[in-house]
Amino acid sequence: MSMEAVASGPDPAPVARQDGQDILLNVEHVSLAFGGVKALTGVSFDIRQGEIRAIIGPNGAGKTSMLNVINGFYHPQEGTITFKGEKRAQMKPHDAAMQGIARTFQNIALFNGMSTLDNIMTGRGTLMKRNIFWQALWTGPAQREEIAHREAVETIIDFLEIEHIRKVPVGRLPYGLQKRVELGRALAMEPALLLLDEPMAGMNLEEKEDMSRFILDVNQQFGTTIALIEHDMGVVMDLSDRVVVLDYGKKIADGTPIETVLNGLMAGVMYSLVALGFVLIFKASGIFNFAQGVMALFAALTLVGLQTGQVPFSHLINAVFGTEIHNWGLGLHSILAIAGTMAIMVAMAFVIEKFVLKYLVNQEPIILFMATIGLAYFLEGLGDLMWGSDVKVLDVGVPSGASFWWEDVTRQWAVEGSDYFGMYIDKLDVTATIVAVVLVIALSVFSQYTKMGRALRAVADDHQAALSVGISLRTIWIIVWSIAGFVALVAGIMWGAKSGVQFSLSLIALKALPVLILGGFTSIPGAIVGGLIIGVGEKLAELYIGPFVGGAIENWFAYMLALAFLLFRPQGLFGEKIIERV
Repeated sequence: MSMEAVASGPDPAPVARQDGQDILLNVEHVSLAFGGVKALTGVSFDIRQGEIRAIIGPNGAGKTSMLNVINGFYHPQEGTITFKGEKRAQMKPHDAAMQGIARTFQNIALFNGMSTLDNIMTGRGTLMKRNIFWQALWTGPAQREEIAHREAVETIIDFLEIEHIRKVPVGRLPYGLQKRVELGRALAMEPALLLLDEPMAGMNLEEKEDMSRFILDVNQQFGTTIALIEHDMGVVMDLSDRVVVLDYGKKIADGTPIETVLNGLMAGVMYSLVALGFVLIFKASGIFNFAQGVMALFAALTLVGLQTGQVPFSHLINAVFGTEIHNWGLGLHSILAIAGTMAIMVAMAFVIEKFVLKYLVNQEPIILFMATIGLAYFLEGLGDLMWGSDVKVLDVGVPSGASFWWEDVTRQWAVEGSDYFGMYIDKLDVTATIVAVVLVIALSVFSQYTKMGRALRAVADDHQAALSVGISLRTIWIIVWSIAGFVALVAGIMWGAKSGVQFSLSLIALKALPVLILGGFTSIPGAIVGGLIIGVGEKLAELYIGPFVGGAIENWFAYMLALAFLLFRPQGLFGEKIIERV
């Protein structure tokens, strides 16, 4: 048997795309949890036929868990995987092997008491068809099959340059050679998809160079599709066609550097959607609304509750009265649920004005700020009591997943003969961008050219002066908190659809703070520009710097950048410089 047959196996049928082309495996919104620990949260990416797809990130990012989901060792609670056109939520490991998924392990998993030859021969098991009867006779078809597969294994041994250890028990071999044997066993399965979990781990420079050469030869000469986990960024950049970055179980970057920038811009827009609510309230009242992130969470929880027909406070009612009440019906259509949620957010604005804001007129800003902190904790507790604390799936029909049209367009930019497959862009991010642009334009026009917009700006500047010209603070505050509630609802929909509705959603308020510092607390366009800078900056930093410093840069990059702005331009890029007489 030729090495080509061994390496690439039978021609694998790629997943049928909308344009009939080349995605072999598609991971869609996969979430995996062990008790209360989230290993993966809403991860989506694809692997195309014939490419080397690198999966990188710090220790504990969920990389190995992702491979375990792909080949069936772990079963995700949410999401699907489509392999060679077949969509599944779960698969057993031996079924994955039968379908053509082979892998190596982070910690070597070989049969230590068996020789190199026998270890690699075990990889041929899925391809040997003779039953136990013929094998027991050891004659005729069974013998011919055994000889043919041994010839294929000898080809692999020659390819990996391990002829001198073919009869040595692998338990006696040094680490680097054991890694080669494990790769040989995986190649013996003639995989359609080869999963390599840190194949260079623990190797010296010479061993890494040899392993890199083998991986490139398998991919380039024989067309084997490879998913590669590796911490050595030099190896990743030399071998991979595209990169996906995981951190704390979430995908934070995906693709080439240009794709990373583009996806960073999209992520920045998501931050900006939250920051817009802060800007609106700060412009109208001078209040930094710490509760804006929790408002997005509360709106998303309420929307899912109305969609699913969940009875509010059902957990509390059942605990107190011993009932089993959970749902009042099938729920509302998405449009009606959104309208109902918006009505609740407006009612919440009336309640906030009546019981909080009207007692704080002309108070010091720090008192107003502390009031919003209390409001944030109140809303978070209320949301928990009303709708429960479990992670919820939010689907209002917003398109998500890869944009195949954009991939086709960008594929045409590639040099002829190259392996470039086009840029990956999530349709959900594109939708969020369009929504954000429309919101910015509408809010800017409203603020600058309407009677109510001028009244909002007047109240932000001076409460007493605004009252003196007949502007009702109560009306203004109800309107601005209602608009902020609408913005929170939009942000909750986008973030909830992206990563699920969970209480960590309220933490996006913290990411909005550096966005506001960069763009300026009073600038609507500044909220967008600041979000774009933060989004691109953290994605590029995570991709190129993260692996060298242990990853998780996105957790602090935005705040370090904000600190630098505070030192040199405290009013932000678009904020007004305040000059006070002394």
